[in-house]
Amino acid sequence: LTTWLVACEIVTQMGVADLAGHLCMYKVHLLLVNLLYGLQLATQVLVGSEVERGHIQRARWTIWRSIRLGISVSTFASCCMYMCRHRIAAVFTDDPEVIEAFSDLAIPAATLLWLYGILWIVDGACYGVGDFTYVAILTLVGAVAAVACMMLFASSAVGVWWCLNVLIAIRTVAVLYRVFVDPNSPIVRGNVAKKV
Repeated sequence: LTTWLVACEIVTQMGVADLAGHLCMYKVHLLLVNLLYGLQLATQVLVGSEVERGHIQRARWTIWRSIRLGISVSTFASCCMYMCRHRIAAVFTDDPEVIEAFSDLAIPAATLLWLYGILWIVDGACYGVGDFTYVAILTLVGAVAAVACMMLFASSAVGVWWCLNVLIAIRTVAVLYRVFVDPNSPIVRGNVAKKV
């Protein structure tokens, strides 16, 4: 949330049309990314249950199948958002500058949405086995990197959205590593974090 607030603050300084385009895209992005929330919850429950019963291979299989489904959903949603960007923007406004600002954000927003198709699934796998601390630390590291990227390199609303992609890309790669490779991962080790 802090990262999005910093993004909004930076875009606010770029002008009214950029801010309006950013806020409209943010709302559309939230709508579309929430399509993936059910997949995250299902992965969380299924993986946690499989690991708890000692079925590690089945848990990994569930994660891979969920990732493929998440990629399919996010790819479809990203393509629709990109192809319909002018029509979607016209739902919010008839101001050509805002429509153009919204349209300019379509590629980085679609990329971000696609990354979420992977990230939310593997986040769900981590949540399912009680690996909350890793995800929290990783989110903090990614947020710091994204904010630094925005403050140093974002000279436009499009740049801000690409910096948000930095956050999600860092998290995606690191959580994939955690789920499938890291020997300290509950999924790799084969046990669920103990409840306190």
